[in-house]
Amino acid sequence: MPVTLRDNQDLEKIIGCYLNVLLIRLALDENISFIGLVKNLQNEVLESMERRHLPYETLIESLNIERHADHNALFQIMFSYQRSGLGKKNFAGCEMKYFPVLYQTAKFDLTTFIFDYDENELGIAFEYCTDLFEDVVIEQLMDSYITLLSNITINPKNKIFDVSLLTDESYHRQLGLWNSTLMPLANQQFLHEI
Repeated sequence: MPVTLRDNQDLEKIIGCYLNVLLIRLALDENISFIGLVKNLQNEVLESMERRHLPYETLIESLNIERHADHNALFQIMFSYQRSGLGKKNFAGCEMKYFPVLYQTAKFDLTTFIFDYDENELGIAFEYCTDLFEDVVIEQLMDSYITLLSNITINPKNKIFDVSLLTDESYHRQLGLWNSTLMPLANQQFLHEI
């Protein structure tokens, strides 16, 4: 998770984007509810925020991890939630709205961007390595993610492992069409009669 380092007084008078990456590891327990998961995540993020000034490069060196140019040393999936100032703005009669800039080259295997435009509008985008994922897989992932969020808002006290990721269409396809194994027997003979 990227975090800003603008609270560092040494950087106050310097122009530029100062970010560091927070590594978040969250264990999933099959009995935990979504509310419990969010509380655990909140605790993990707050603990990680206390260490946000530790440069990522220093962490890699202290763990003595071998680096490779083709992938990140500690993680391959990034989640980015962006909230501040992303809504519609009016300047001198012109309405402007933030649109994310998506790149042609993925920095990680998979990055999920959530854009909180205002209290009634969220945006979602996925940046992914096309060597690993086909477009159809990412479309299914997006459908599953939206379904998950919809189902969680209906009952956030449900156990996280009981929340469905499948849209109605996917459920019908996977459990109905793909699982239909009934086939007529040609001769209708028993095994001992063959």
